Amino acid sequence: MAYFPFYMDLSGKKGVILGGGRVASGKLKTLLAFGTEMVCISPVICEEIERMAAGETKNAGAVRLVRREAVEADLEGAFFVIAATDRREINDWASALCRKKGIPVNAADDRKNCTFYFPALAHDGPVTVGISTGGCSPAAAAWLRGQVQRMLPEGLGDMVERLGRLREAVLERVPDQKQRAAILTELFLFCEKKQFQAEEGDLEEYLSQLLGKADRGQE
Repeated sequence: MAYFPFYMDLSGKKGVILGGGRVASGKLKTLLAFGTEMVCISPVICEEIERMAAGETKNAGAVRLVRREAVEADLEGAFFVIAATDRREINDWASALCRKKGIPVNAADDRKNCTFYFPALAHDGPVTVGISTGGCSPAAAAWLRGQVQRMLPEGLGDMVERLGRLREAVLERVPDQKQRAAILTELFLFCEKKQFQAEEGDLEEYLSQLLGKADRGQE
């Protein structure tokens, strides 16, 4: 069965991850880039997670360490939970408890204990492409991620972020939806023509020209 990819704002959301090893570290690294407030619970925690918690890595989010086995109270208020321990009974316990409480849960390498899957991500700034095989083949998802990541042009993320800021100006200035869509499309095509390397101010100047044309068309 295919799974529908919801895109959600995770900034400031509480996530709980059980486990302190390599698998937990990889998932934490991905999630922290999206501004999540993570709690990592494990009696033993690897050096890489220690570095994340100490702020030695570039993270948008933060991680707090709890050096013991998890208890039920640890999952209260969690927006999602990831069970990534090397003990099957703990992962099973976490999955069952989350299902009971209605908390989305992902159990590493255990499809039946997941209510959501962790996608393979190609990521550049606000551009995020999520790839899932419905838990059938993580290797295929990883391969696809690599293919997509190589397809993303250099500078795309920065340029899309600039387009996002300019979009607000277009929404305020142009009341007609079709006209707005046409202007925003022209802006993107301009960026593509410049291979997403437009000089500072070029995009703003081109938008000014497009808005001038729109204003004259309304006269």
